[in-house]
Amino acid sequence: MKKNTQLLGLMLVGALALTSCTQAKNDSKATVDMTKTTTDGVATEDQAIQNLAKNIILPAYQGLSDSAAALHAQVLVLEKNRTQTNLNKAQDLWKQTRVYWESTEAFLFGPVESLSIDPMIDTWPLNITDLESILKQGAPISAQVIRTSGANLKGFHTAEFLLFGNGEVTNTKAITVVTDREIEYLKAATEILAEDTLRLTTAWTTQYDPDVAGSAPYIYLVLNPNPDSNQVYNSKHDVIMEFLNGMSGIADEVANGKIAEPLGASLGEADPKAEESPFSWNSITDFTNNIRSIQMMYTGTGMTGVPGVGIQHLIKEKDAALAKQVEAQIELSIKKI
Repeated sequence: MKKNTQLLGLMLVGALALTSCTQAKNDSKATVDMTKTTTDGVATEDQAIQNLAKNIILPAYQGLSDSAAALHAQVLVLEKNRTQTNLNKAQDLWKQTRVYWESTEAFLFGPVESLSIDPMIDTWPLNITDLESILKQGAPISAQVIRTSGANLKGFHTAEFLLFGNGEVTNTKAITVVTDREIEYLKAATEILAEDTLRLTTAWTTQYDPDVAGSAPYIYLVLNPNPDSNQVYNSKHDVIMEFLNGMSGIADEVANGKIAEPLGASLGEADPKAEESPFSWNSITDFTNNIRSIQMMYTGTGMTGVPGVGIQHLIKEKDAALAKQVEAQIELSIKKI
């Protein structure tokens, strides 16, 4: 699976140059049909940009923040009514929220970088030693405590450890072993997770820079590249390159980071502690959704299943064989994982 994801990354890098001459006949502010090519069958950069931004990226981030809020709400239910059913529901919501997050990794640019959202919600390995030390202490664990804690003491994997246990023997946890302190920490941690994911969605939909009043939503910058008025994207080609770099970047990370580091160069060098989601046994699902995020951006069909123009359609105009090759390699990478 490492070999296949490495090859996928190289093929995506090779596709970068092919988009440089793609048509730009429509103004970026024009209304375009994002599900069809033009009357002469040619896909445009406008169609790809608008479809990928509006129908792939935004729904994924909105789903992420909504699901994180639902997870926190379920933890509050669990706090008041500590049953195995309520714990299981919280575990399921953690996994659901994880699907949304891992499905955004082909477009880890913009606010997720500038606001440092990625490390705040998805740093691993977890600092289990310090976490267990905090749980043994008596000081209150509030949202503010979590907000100011290190990145390896908050986010997805802190919640994962508290919900599923240490993962060494099983990925299930009995409600009878859940402590008051764990619930206290879990409540605060999921509140901050919901807060951080909402900030990410808001940056895309409302205000890119929270420190600059009136700053545009990030999607406006993506949809309206301009050398004079857009400080991030000078041209449509810049936006397409951003998309492609994000896609090839996560292919490389899955192959050479998420898979390669825990496996090590040999059995003796394997390091299970480097696994991304070891407590829930969710790592393979994480990797798969990472590659599916590439697939969504490539094909133009997102989590809703509605088809649209994607990167594949632009590459096809230049090299139909390569377009098919990349699609096949994406599917093979998912199958191998």
